[in-house]
Amino acid sequence: VLRELSLLSNQITSLNPVTKFLKAPSLEKLDITLNRVASLPTSLKQAFPQLSVLLVASNQLSELDPNWIRGLKIVDASSNNIGQLNPRLGLLGGVDGLQRLEVAGNRFRVPRWTILERGTEATLRWLRGRLPTEEMAAWRVANGEDSGEDVD
Repeated sequence: VLRELSLLSNQITSLNPVTKFLKAPSLEKLDITLNRVASLPTSLKQAFPQLSVLLVASNQLSELDPNWIRGLKIVDASSNNIGQLNPRLGLLGGVDGLQRLEVAGNRFRVPRWTILERGTEATLRWLRGRLPTEEMAAWRVANGEDSGEDVD
């Protein structure tokens, strides 16, 4: 049973062939570090339902779409070309959600490094604070959170 797959440093530009042709329902960890991937398929979690760790550092991602990484616990997207962090990434945290998000070495200036160095939960909390009030209120109800606390 395949649980970990390393495609490290293979000049890969797309994961679509991997998600289309590889049948690995028990895959938990996918390492595509040091490739040329510019986007991720939204079908990643469908193709690999047990996937919890995605290492996509040192690629060519220009964004990190929350739909790409929904359901994952650890995502390393450091040293890409990400211009900004989508505030909806903040909604991926929680008890069974994203536990570690590595995004250092990208080109965005917001959030500041002082937020990122506080760790994943502080970063996700900061991102949630940038969401529209009604979207944030719905998330709090769904996750049993009362606190309106924000991180600057």
